[in-house]
Amino acid sequence: MKLELLDDLSAGGRFADVVSECLLRLSDFDEAQTAALIGLIEARLLGAGRPLPLAEVPFIRAVNCQLTLVLGAADAGIVETGQPQQFICQLTPEAYHVLLVRLRAVAAGSGYHWLCETSAADIDFLYSPGGGW
Repeated sequence: MKLELLDDLSAGGRFADVVSECLLRLSDFDEAQTAALIGLIEARLLGAGRPLPLAEVPFIRAVNCQLTLVLGAADAGIVETGQPQQFICQLTPEAYHVLLVRLRAVAAGSGYHWLCETSAADIDFLYSPGGGW
């Protein structure tokens, strides 16, 4: 599984119909890795209430960014931390349960999913085995 930051998707404005200017993408994974990620989110984040830094997960290769999943009282989505290429995904437990449903749908063959739809910084979060959307 690969985690990467894709920014300037419009190539400096050349592509006007780009859905997102910036996104974090989890790609290049199989069904077993999806199941393992679901288990980690359920046990560590939702069960124990502990942050989940994805770069510390053995089967995730952080290419050019860091992302930590955290629980919050409100859904902030993907948030920049102030450190270069470091982000958090802050969602309520309810929103993480929706995220888990989306992960399971991709594992069942639905193609790809946007994992959270809220971000004050307008940064999207894509889960796609082949990387496309």
